[in-house]
Amino acid sequence: MLPRLAWVLVMVSLVVVGCGPSGQDAPRRARAQLSGDSPLVTHFRAAEKESGVPAELLATVAFVQTRLSMNLGAQVDSHDSDHGHAPREWGVMAIGTGGLTTVDAAALLSGTTVERVKTEAHANISAAAALIRTSGHARGVGAGDDLVAWAPVLEAYGGDTLVREVRALLVSGWRGHDDQGFEVVVGGVGLGDDELGAVQQGLGFPGAVWSPAYSGNYTNASRGAAQINYVVIHTTQGSYAGAISWFKNSSSNVSSHYVIRSSDGQVTQMVDDADIAWHDGCFNTNSIGIEHEGFVADPGKWYTEAMYKSSAKLTRWLCDQYGVPKDRKHIMGHGETPDCSDHTDPGSGWNWTHYMDLVVNGECTPKTEVCNGKDDDCDGKADEGDVCNKPPKGHIDEASCDAIRGWAQDPDAAQKSIDVHLYFGGPAGSGAPGVPLTANLKRDDLCTAIGSCNHAFDVLPPLSLFDGKPHAVHAYGIDSAGGDNAQLGGSPMSLSCAAAVPQGVRRHVVDPASLEAWKLDLFWDALPLSDAQIATLDEAEAWPAAPKLIQADDGSPEVWLVDGTWRRHVPSAEAMATWSLSFDAVKQVPASEVAALYEGPKLRARPVLVKNAAGKVDMIDDAMPAPGKAAAMPTPGEQGWGGSGGVSPKPGGSAGSSSDHESNADELGASCSTHPRPASGAPAWVLLAALSLPLARRRRR
Repeated sequence: MLPRLAWVLVMVSLVVVGCGPSGQDAPRRARAQLSGDSPLVTHFRAAEKESGVPAELLATVAFVQTRLSMNLGAQVDSHDSDHGHAPREWGVMAIGTGGLTTVDAAALLSGTTVERVKTEAHANISAAAALIRTSGHARGVGAGDDLVAWAPVLEAYGGDTLVREVRALLVSGWRGHDDQGFEVVVGGVGLGDDELGAVQQGLGFPGAVWSPAYSGNYTNASRGAAQINYVVIHTTQGSYAGAISWFKNSSSNVSSHYVIRSSDGQVTQMVDDADIAWHDGCFNTNSIGIEHEGFVADPGKWYTEAMYKSSAKLTRWLCDQYGVPKDRKHIMGHGETPDCSDHTDPGSGWNWTHYMDLVVNGECTPKTEVCNGKDDDCDGKADEGDVCNKPPKGHIDEASCDAIRGWAQDPDAAQKSIDVHLYFGGPAGSGAPGVPLTANLKRDDLCTAIGSCNHAFDVLPPLSLFDGKPHAVHAYGIDSAGGDNAQLGGSPMSLSCAAAVPQGVRRHVVDPASLEAWKLDLFWDALPLSDAQIATLDEAEAWPAAPKLIQADDGSPEVWLVDGTWRRHVPSAEAMATWSLSFDAVKQVPASEVAALYEGPKLRARPVLVKNAAGKVDMIDDAMPAPGKAAAMPTPGEQGWGGSGGVSPKPGGSAGSSSDHESNADELGASCSTHPRPASGAPAWVLLAALSLPLARRRRR
């Protein structure tokens, strides 16, 4: 026996032996683009840097061979030494396909251990790239060469079927997911059909690709209907290309009449029906063998509807052609035949009921697709579209002059906070004004009732609707999968609020650009007062053109709004959010600069605008005290945010502390709720504007 290193070197030499340069003079083509969030994308690109083998080529080989899976959990069933399906293929790159490569050689070429190549994706990809690089070097192919040049190298790695599959996918593009569900995408390059290569049609089943097995891997015979009495269903325990390559290998002593591809059900015939394929140990003479790409331990990934349909169509044809009864006594799995091996394929994951229904009854009758795990419309896909997508659910609990409150959840993404769209004055699509928001506030009653807590919304009503008239408020939950958006329970509700003239003074918003600088909106922020009502308010100096926020550099927690020669305390994070002020805009300045400004009244909790018939826009504000008379200092509860001694992060979306809600856990209908009221002594108009609402307010911009 050769020493281990010598044996490995022999195997390496076998890998690199082959024909000379191919396709070197072909014109260069645009490369397919590799992308995705899977860590495999990084591994493929790293392997290209090491080896010069195109990353998209490596990725497509992995997709063809293993569907991007390391197959660590796929246990190979026990194989008879003379009748195994194929050699073990290792890792995401299926090293060992068809017995053309070995994991020992791959480990040696990549400078790592065999165990790492078998179990670690990065090492497996790097090792496969090293094999392909070495084989390419022997053929004069390397970095910068296109797909045509790499074709003979791929054939040496995995056989001619692998070349055809990789070429086709690099033309069309593909999208797959790794073992953790992360995505890998390769965009197609659009080669001409003539570049994909022609395939010869099979001798038996119409439409099968003919790719003959090695002549020493089956028995020549002249069988007909009298001798063909059974159909045996196998699983390759490897890739489609690997099984085909193995049956062509002169040392394999194994074959099958047909091999079926998982992705689309393509059928390759390798042995004439009249001949005896060596597929089932001691049960070959009177049977037809059909191999199915995949692994017994991972039926959900490999036993596709396309494969079931294609295989059933083939089996149905064989039964009709040779008079085989369409029943389970004559159509059986490898693990069920009375042969002399202990195979278990296709395993318990094979859907015999569905398969035999297809064999006996043929193609299904198209019906409307419903959510039942079946292919009702006969397109090869089960439950496609959004038939299993459950619509969002929820309820609008309140539409009052204080707030608009409710909750929404997508049952298909129960832990995820979803968007809600509110429309005022009409339903969606009617042209009524609307606003998007996120239902992400915590409500303790929801935790038990719907199994997740952060699904509430609570926003201020638009001031422009405070006209004493009823306004319909429609609320829709937005489906996270892009399905139909559902109107929430209780929707529409009616909002009816009358505006009173607020206390304070009016300050002219001189430049329309100031509305944008302050992120103000006439729909949300403007009370519908008459010119006569507006005239009852004294006019003060103009409103600042844009917000300017400062904070003393001495560690003081207060954030101030600079208003001319005045500094005005921003009393809370909620007020900050309600005014759409940015915490990023707060500027640290010397404490002496802050002290030099007169102290004015604190910023009101909500902006309120008025607009007269001439189009003049004013901000309603508190009058400034006479110079030298400081406004009242903020209370301890108003200093800073949450006693943190500084500025806290800006709330996102509808974030903030929700008020307590009590809802019926069964119906979750309109709920009784308490909401903080304005502090005593506050101006009367704040009862309408809900100035003390401790939540971030949404405006449409």
